Amino acid sequence: FKNNTAEYKDYYAFFHHPSPDQCRNFIKKFNKTILSIHWLCPISALILLPSLIHHKSTLINLAISYSPLPIDCIKYLCELLTDNEALEHLAIANHSISDKGVISICQALQHNTTLNSLDLHGNPLITSASAPALVHLICTTSTLSVMYLDGTQLSLESLELIFQSLQVNK
Repeated sequence: FKNNTAEYKDYYAFFHHPSPDQCRNFIKKFNKTILSIHWLCPISALILLPSLIHHKSTLINLAISYSPLPIDCIKYLCELLTDNEALEHLAIANHSISDKGVISICQALQHNTTLNSLDLHGNPLITSASAPALVHLICTTSTLSVMYLDGTQLSLESLELIFQSLQVNK
């Protein structure tokens, strides 16, 4: 895909390196259930993520990758996730999030009843410091049964604890 690519289909929208203007235009007509964003710059993220809060009842799949999210964006993302009753799949992958963000997102998802899978692969700044929050999230949500954690710096011991917790939810 080229930079600044936007693709819209019946039920999803895909962005590859969206410009701030593309994000502003997208917000005006967003009515999709699946949103996939790659290479989101911080300025575009600060435009797009707050607007998604108004669509938390319809967004069932959100994928963000290759988009290092600053703490302000994590806060908006957490607001989108808190009390979200539609989201089934969340991916924040490929150099997009660190331990601090994972811990915040896990707290925001604690009472979620719809999330089936959480994809955090390809984030080398996720370490074993995130493991307690991930285990707690799994234990407090009965629907979460799949996690993608390859390409992180979680220790084998941490991964085993997470895997054991997921087995209980299956």
